[in-house]
Order: sequence, then structure tokens, then C-alpha cells
Amino acid sequence: QVGFIVGNQVASSAAASGPAIYNYTWLILQLPFGIVGVTVLTVVMPRLSRNAAAENGPAVLADLSLATRLTMVSLIPIVAMMTVGGPAIGSALFSYGNFGAVDAAYLGMAITLSSFTLIPYALVMLHLRVFYAREEAWTPTFIIAGITATKVVLSLVTPMIAVSTSSVVILLAAANGFGFIAGAVIGAFLLRRKLGTLEMAS
Repeated sequence: QVGFIVGNQVASSAAASGPAIYNYTWLILQLPFGIVGVTVLTVVMPRLSRNAAAENGPAVLADLSLATRLTMVSLIPIVAMMTVGGPAIGSALFSYGNFGAVDAAYLGMAITLSSFTLIPYALVMLHLRVFYAREEAWTPTFIIAGITATKVVLSLVTPMIAVSTSSVVILLAAANGFGFIAGAVIGAFLLRRKLGTLEMAS
């Protein structure tokens, strides 16, 4: 919630359409994860929970490895498509009515520069499920805190480095992605400390 408030404040101070572009970008990125990532989590969670309850660390790592590989194989082509086709997506979905072509173009660029977010976001979601399955409900708090702190700091910095007020919103979308990169790194560190190596076994 803190990250959301700060992001909206910075976006609204940059442009009247800033909050809309900022939030629409995130909603669009949620769509492929909702289709791919949630499906993988739904399939893996029962066995992951069963192995975690049995305190079978190697089996938990194997489940995490499988879920990670399935998610990455599915999401990487989508990320590539959204990176290349961001402007076209923004124009096709939003270039009408009061949300004109200029705002749609900024939305498209925000999609292009933040589509990489899907990869660390998916990793964070997988890491959180492992901790929940192990009944370590407080550990995800450290991951979320790292994500929020990174996102807030970068969001506050964006107006200082943006070349124009309009580009602030584009950089905000990228800042959101770097927040999840921080979360994925923290999650991997905590998992390695608790379960050992996180090498993706074949």
C-alpha cells in the first residue's frame, strides 16, 4: 500500500494521466501471469505443500525447480512480445476517447520498459509459496519489505532523472520491476539459507 501511494503521488505530480498510465501498465502485466503463473502455482502447490509438511527439503527444491522452469518457458516469449509490441498494445487498447494517442503511446512505452517485471514477479510469487508451504508466514514479510523499499526509493528518484515530466510515468513502471528484482534476490537468498542450493535441476 505504501508503494502504491508513493507511485500514484509521483505519477499524478508528473501528468494528469500519470496514475492511469501507471496502473493500467501494471494491470496489463498481470494478465499473462494470471493465465500462466497462477496455473503453474495451482498445479505445483499441492505437492509442494505435501513435501514441505514432510520436511523433505530436496523434494521442495525439485518442485520449485519444476515450477520455475515451467513459468519461465511460458513467460519469456510473452515478455519478448510485450517488449517489442508495447507501443502497439498501448495504442490498440487505449487510443480512444479522452485517453488519446499521446497518452496511449506513453502507456505503450511503459509496457515496453517494464515487461521484464514479469520474470522477477513470477519468481517472487514462487518463493512466497515455498515459505507459506513451510509454514514460515513471517519470512515473506522481509521479501515484501525489500520490494517496497526499493520501489519507493526508485519512485522518488524518477522525477530527478527523467528527461521530461511525461517520461516519469514510464520510469515509474520500470521502478516497479526493479522492486521485484530486489524481492527475487532476497527470496533466493533466504531459500538458499534454509534449503541449500537453488540450482535448477533437470
